Amino acid sequence: MTTYGITSTGFVAKTLEVIRAELEAEVRAAFGDDTNTSSASVMGQLIGIFATKTREVWELAEAAYEGQYPDSAIAASLTMLAALTGTQRRAATKSTVEATVNVNPGTYLPGTLIASVLNYPDRRFTNIDTVANSGMSAANVTDITFECEDAGIVLANAGTLTVIAQAVVGWNSITNPTDATVGEEEESDADLRTRRELELAGAGSTTADAIRSDILREVTGVISCTVLENDTDDTDVNGLPPHSVEAIVLGPDGYDADDDQAVADQIWASKAGGIRAYGSTSKVVTDSQGFTHTVAFTRPTDVDVYLEFDLTVDGDYADDATFKTAIVAFGDDAYGGGDDVVRARLIAAAFDVAGVVDVTGLRLGLTASPVGTSNLAIALREIARLDTSRIAVAS
Repeated sequence: MTTYGITSTGFVAKTLEVIRAELEAEVRAAFGDDTNTSSASVMGQLIGIFATKTREVWELAEAAYEGQYPDSAIAASLTMLAALTGTQRRAATKSTVEATVNVNPGTYLPGTLIASVLNYPDRRFTNIDTVANSGMSAANVTDITFECEDAGIVLANAGTLTVIAQAVVGWNSITNPTDATVGEEEESDADLRTRRELELAGAGSTTADAIRSDILREVTGVISCTVLENDTDDTDVNGLPPHSVEAIVLGPDGYDADDDQAVADQIWASKAGGIRAYGSTSKVVTDSQGFTHTVAFTRPTDVDVYLEFDLTVDGDYADDATFKTAIVAFGDDAYGGGDDVVRARLIAAAFDVAGVVDVTGLRLGLTASPVGTSNLAIALREIARLDTSRIAVAS
């Protein structure tokens, strides 16, 4: 006989079929064995209604039970469970892009300029920087940050943010020389579970892994973090001074002085006393006794990579823009700090794009019009960056 509810093996919910059978048995016991309980009868339809509603209660009970445990909790239940141990679910972020706008003399406040991506009117971006032209005639103003109206993965490849979505007097044109920094969807349940376990594993100690976990957990927007340590009495092969740690921190995108301070504060809170925090970026941290300390860490330096593909394609190939977008997406996923650009991996990524039959050539380098065919070595404190404006395709 099946036991329902909380059992020795977990929670077992009654199925709709079991509930209906039990209700039919009780109706016959109350009104006689000849009571018509077929689905076409009035009594049968009433039983079906009550069975469905009862099943919903069982489903609710099952969800409440599973919501107590990280391996089975989902959605809001998992968010609250993870928060109990200090892991906050990462919210969705918005894509941002640096644009060049041509405007007449004047000042244009944040939020007043709205542009959309060519052929995609729903991909709308608005300026978060003030645009000022103090001259006497229309002029280009560069490096203006535009942010997508919607959070999540919204693309704006180089040269595509060109449509003025809402006319503004004095605003003449817009373009983006490079790809947008793509936003992120809300962290998935699977990713949150994994990150929670990693952070718990590193908690309560001052090891390099623990410092890394603390930075990833406590500093909003950090994408990746590598922590090096030198416990010797001499400078090591990575250039770390004796008895020091170096956190190489990527993100938040568009980080500013406040972000740098947050990273430094967390390193100070996590590292062991007497250990130097080394790096190329430094901030002053005040401890609980009012004493100040200089805490350093490193932001990886972007290395612009240029690619030229020679492709053979068939009718399934959409267009070069789609191909370039796919290659950039591969790079975003594949390259962290110190990861080399491996030619064979790029060729493999090209074959993953629909319609690519053969890659007859691939040249790669760190300057325009590359001629090299060897892998590109990326230093430990650097990160390779791909952009559709730096990818050429011959097909």
